[in-house]
Amino acid sequence: MGLIITLLSSGCGNIAKKALHPQDTVGIASTQVSDNSSFKKSNGEQCKVSINANIAYPKAYKDSADTRKLQQLFTTVLLDVPGDSVGLQDAMHEYAAAYLDQNAPTADDDDVPSGEAEGGDDYDAVSVVSYNATINITPIFNKDGILTFCKEEIIKKNNRVTLKTHHYYNIDLEAMAQIAVNRIFKSSSLNDVCQLMKDKLMSQNNVKSEDELNDLGYYNLPNLSVTNNFFFTDKGITWSFEPNELAINAIGEPQISLDFSSLKPYFLENSIINNL
Repeated sequence: MGLIITLLSSGCGNIAKKALHPQDTVGIASTQVSDNSSFKKSNGEQCKVSINANIAYPKAYKDSADTRKLQQLFTTVLLDVPGDSVGLQDAMHEYAAAYLDQNAPTADDDDVPSGEAEGGDDYDAVSVVSYNATINITPIFNKDGILTFCKEEIIKKNNRVTLKTHHYYNIDLEAMAQIAVNRIFKSSSLNDVCQLMKDKLMSQNNVKSEDELNDLGYYNLPNLSVTNNFFFTDKGITWSFEPNELAINAIGEPQISLDFSSLKPYFLENSIINNL
């Protein structure tokens, strides 16, 4: 297993792909991290597994102390590495290695080799199978005291995409904490917000009932809830759901957007939404 870390951009105020706008509050830099391993499964298949992570991270915020706090929060929330235990670069190393270990097929996995039929007939079985994960962590909202990152995960087997998901992480820069729904909405209002989401989903799909949504492939509507997988826009909040979480895989990742005006009655009085 070998790891490569390449610094793509550095220095105060640098940001991947675009310059900071005046309203942006955090300077962003970008790093590329790669790791790989290989092993032979018990069924004889040779596996090659790799991860390529393109990580945009907070480079500068106010002063050195606040920058360090923000980087620690970033590593804890987005890299799942305790931010106070290691430095940022080491955390990226640990993230790549841990992702590889947790998501790669195991060496004792007895799946049928890709060229062998279940009945045992051999059809020139491919002896080498490659698994590749591409992780893109990108800032998508960076103003008014809120910093939002999107983590895109793309999984390929033998260069064919088998899974693609997006998860969103919102940070309150003043409180230096992740923004969860319980920091935005009154707990008593979550059922009402959920109903707004269902109504909007019907509107987006030009149907008038949940049964019609079911006919379109939204087979798991009881699983629709006010989750923490959301992001902010200038107009409101958008929730994102994984493939098969609400609907058949062909629908992909459903997203439901609600504007601030419709959500206003349900906000906490001291919600960070007041900044927006």
